[in-house]
Order: sequence, then C-alpha cells, then structure tokens
Amino acid sequence: MPTRTIYKHVAVIGIDGMGNFNTLTETPNLDKIFENGATTNFGLSMDPTISAENWGAMLLGAEPIVHGLTNSKLSHNDHKSESLPSLFKRIYNNIPDAKLYSYCNWNPINIGLIEKDIPVEKYTNGNDKELTDEIIKIVKEKPTFLFVHFDETDGAGHRNGYGTEAQLETVRYEDEQTGRIFKAYEDVGIIDDTLFIVIADHGGFEHSHGGYSDTEKYIFFGARGKGIEKSEIKYMRTVDLYAIVLYALGIDIPEYNLKGFCSQVPAGLFPDYNGTYQRIIGKPYHPEIKPTPDYKSEKGLSSFIPEERTKLALFFDNNTVDATGKNQVTSTVGTVKFYSEGVRGARVELGTNGHFIIDDFKLGSGSFTASLWIKIDRDLVDEPAIFANKNWSGRRCTCGVLLALRCSNTALNIGCGDDDFDFVTPFPPEISTGWVHAIFVVDKENRKVQTYYNFKLCHETELEPQYLIELDNMPFTIGNDALGTYNQEYQALYNIDDLFFFDGAFTQEDINKLKAYYEI
Repeated sequence: MPTRTIYKHVAVIGIDGMGNFNTLTETPNLDKIFENGATTNFGLSMDPTISAENWGAMLLGAEPIVHGLTNSKLSHNDHKSESLPSLFKRIYNNIPDAKLYSYCNWNPINIGLIEKDIPVEKYTNGNDKELTDEIIKIVKEKPTFLFVHFDETDGAGHRNGYGTEAQLETVRYEDEQTGRIFKAYEDVGIIDDTLFIVIADHGGFEHSHGGYSDTEKYIFFGARGKGIEKSEIKYMRTVDLYAIVLYALGIDIPEYNLKGFCSQVPAGLFPDYNGTYQRIIGKPYHPEIKPTPDYKSEKGLSSFIPEERTKLALFFDNNTVDATGKNQVTSTVGTVKFYSEGVRGARVELGTNGHFIIDDFKLGSGSFTASLWIKIDRDLVDEPAIFANKNWSGRRCTCGVLLALRCSNTALNIGCGDDDFDFVTPFPPEISTGWVHAIFVVDKENRKVQTYYNFKLCHETELEPQYLIELDNMPFTIGNDALGTYNQEYQALYNIDDLFFFDGAFTQEDINKLKAYYEI
C-alpha cells in the first residue's frame, strides 16, 4: 500500500453550469492541468440539478433532501448545523491555524453555507476575471483551503442556451481563469503540495436546468496532485467533494449515512485510499410535469379566453415571449433564469438576479385580472416585487400597480399618485409549501379587489374612488419594481409560472374555466 499522502493545500475551482460542456470546446488549461490527473466527464450532479442543492451538497456533505437548501433559502440561510458543519468549519476544527478563503461570484454561497463564527476570508465579485485578479493576490498567502465559484458560464447558458457557442465561449473564458489561478500556485511555489480540483455543479438543457437529463446531470471533475495517478474516475457525485477535501488534508471522514452525511471518496481517486464506496442504485422519483398546451391549440388558453381579452400571456418555457404576440420584452436586467419542472413546462426564477421590462404593455383605465402560479417559500424575507409599473422603494405614492410576495401572503399594491394601499391576502393554513395559484381581480366597475388562491375566493376589499384611474405611468416590469431597484437591495429569489393578464374582471365562470385548464 502506498504511503498516505497529506496535502498542505487544497484549491477547489467550481464552475457553475459547465456540466461536461468542456468536451465540446477547447480547454487547453484544463487539459494541461489534468493531463496526469484523475478526471471524469460523467460525474453526477445532485437531483435536482440546481446550484444551491449542489453547492450545498459539496460544502455540507449531504444530499439536498437532507440539507434542504434552495437558491432562495441559501440567500438568507444562517448556517449553524452541528450535525452538518460546513467543510470550512470541519477543516477549522481540525486545523485551527488553517487559512481559509471563499471567493465567489454568487454571494449566497458566502452568505448561507459558511458559519459566521469561524475565520474565513470571504469575497464576492460578479465578474469572474476580476474575481480571479483578487484570487491571484491571496494565493501569495498560501491558503490551506481555497474555494472558488465562477458563475458566468451558467448565466450564459440561461441567456443563450446550454451547449451553444455563446455558452462554450464562457467555458473557454473560465478555462483561462482557471489557468491563471493554477499558475499563481506555481509562482508561489506551493503547487507540489496542493491538491488542485475543478468541478462543475450541473449542466443544462436549452435555457434551463433542474431536471435529470444527460446534459443536466453529467459534470466534469478533475483532481491533480502528488500521489494521484492518471486515471478516469468511474463513479462519483458532486456531494463527494467534501470527503475528497477532508482526506487530502488528513482529516477523518465522518461515517456514511444516506440520511445525513453521505460524502465519500470515489474509488481510484487516491491510490493510497482503501475505503469502500457505497454506490447509489436507482433513480429518484420525479413527479410528472405536464407540458404547456400551445396557446392557440384546442386545449390552449385561447380556446376558452378570447384572444382579444388576453392582454399578456407569459408561459416561461425557457423564454419570456408573450404568446399573444401583442407585447415584446424591451430590456432584461441581470440574468433571468429558467428551471425545469414548472407547473406546466419550465418555470422562471426572478428577484435579485434579474428582471425584464415590457414597455408597451398597458393596463389601461378599465378593470383587469392577473393570474399566475407562485412557488411558496416560507423562509422568504423582505417583500420582493413580482411585477409592477410603479416604484416600491422610498415614497411609494406613484400611480400604478405592484404585486409583492411575502412568506405568508401576497400584497397587491395600487397607487393613485396621492396615496397607495396594500390589498394583503394571507395564504390559507393548508398551503404550507409548493405551488399556489393566485388570481387578482381588480374590478373597477363594482369597486372591489378580489384575491383567489387555488381558484377559491380568499379575500375581497372595497376599491376606493381615487384608484379608479389609468395605472400606466411607468414601464411594466416583471421581477422587480418599475424602477428596477427594490429587489436588488435584497437577496430574495422566487419562482413563478404562467403569468397572464386579462381585460376585464374575471367572473366565477372564468375562474372555473381556468381551473379546468390546469386540471386537464
């Protein structure tokens, strides 16, 4: 048996959204770094193939169903788990003088995955080249453990499509940044004592991910360092990163428990490792997700709501296209991200990461009805704006309408220029999590506002005369307030699907037809 190798340093470069798309383009730095290392292009992402679920698995050593983190929860998580300490804390507990660094493009990792009572230097920068510039500086401090998160490849996948040339360009770009970091370790003279790792969290399909197709679930992993032989890793999962780093630093790996800590060292990665690997057999259960009926088909939305009455129909099936053809997105700020397994087809994630604007969409002076699916998050804080043509920051008394989401209710805010009013509707007790359908009927003729959850009337309020006006003074924004500023102040993310606006106030007959549409 070879002598046990313990490294003085471990560097992990995480490339969000790369999957194994590195195989479709040139990556000279990865090729050179791992030419004599252990690699695979068929490592397995956690299910679902989403960032928080996978970075959480890597840095906590547990499956998503155990650690329970999602993109929105991670943004506000204060990690203090005794049973699942972060990789940083476990290193610190065993090597108190360890130099620990977390340099990320995506700030929720630094916010929600690292305990606040340990000395970890954290840095966030939304530009991966600038992030790399700062990383090169701190490599001179000879980090015991450096964790890096690059995000631009995932953003390019969401915007342009995974595996497209536009996304592959960012794979090459991240390859360049990785090469710069590796060279910094060489220049400082510590590369021979470093286990150098590159790992992706998930891939994608079209403009989204979250499902478990081949292009979503397969990821690249590479490790190089003294004692590691040139080889192909036969089986590993993203959650195994935790155990790999512990073993490299000479720290005992906790006992395997699929309902708790389940990170393992893949067979063949370290020639001197003699442990066993418990391979997960079988495929997790996946709920059947119904596809979105074509808008003009016999089962589509226009089959029971006349086209002239539908003002806006956004299905969010990997795009922000208005199915009615009446409106077009005029600008997108940040990255609007799509994920598999919406209510019908895909779903969209909005909030602090991105929003979009439809300048030519107008509500007019008459009655209208808004309908959408909202994914409930009981851990949500603040009041992120879902859609608006008015501001939600500072002085709110601007003319327009805004829908805000809270952990326990929605608030439809209407302003007339002199004052405004929130029509707040709590979620019923039986709605604890998951998707809820919401309908907001602004009936100006009868001077009332109605809120329906899951097609049942939950709240009705009188609409005062000053609000019986045209509500179109600012650009119509989805994913933020009309100034595009409110959600950017917070880390709130949320998911919605099928956002519709209709002319006129919905009747009970209309609501019954919409309910039947979703129950087909």
